[in-house]
Amino acid sequence: MPIGEEREQEARRPEDWSAEEKLAAVIGAGRLGESELGEFLRRRGIHQSQLEQWKQAALEALGSSSKSSRSSSADTRRIRDLEKQLQRKDRGLAETAALLVLQKNHHGRSPTSRKRNSGGLRATLGLDGEAGCFLAFSNP
Repeated sequence: MPIGEEREQEARRPEDWSAEEKLAAVIGAGRLGESELGEFLRRRGIHQSQLEQWKQAALEALGSSSKSSRSSSADTRRIRDLEKQLQRKDRGLAETAALLVLQKNHHGRSPTSRKRNSGGLRATLGLDGEAGCFLAFSNP
């Protein structure tokens, strides 16, 4: 850091420093030994506790981005799985609705047409957990 910038930085309070200046102070202090660190802190007007707070804040900021990317990829996978499940259930529901319409139309026929179909197959409609619904045929 040039001398002019260092004097300007010393004239301001550490609380008024930008994030870049605080990070530069943390990095600069990290390279120093114990005796050099004391001189560094006095020259800059920084307390050890402030430096530790800035260091912790920088570490938390760096750590949170990797955690959020892991959780967002897990969230993305979960959303994709839920959308697939919703599509399967929508298809099953549409099939069930179509079968109910067909069944209703069949029961709405005249008694004479029922007599003619009395020897036909009987359709049974049911729900299945994974597939959504099923249709089974049997003799009456």
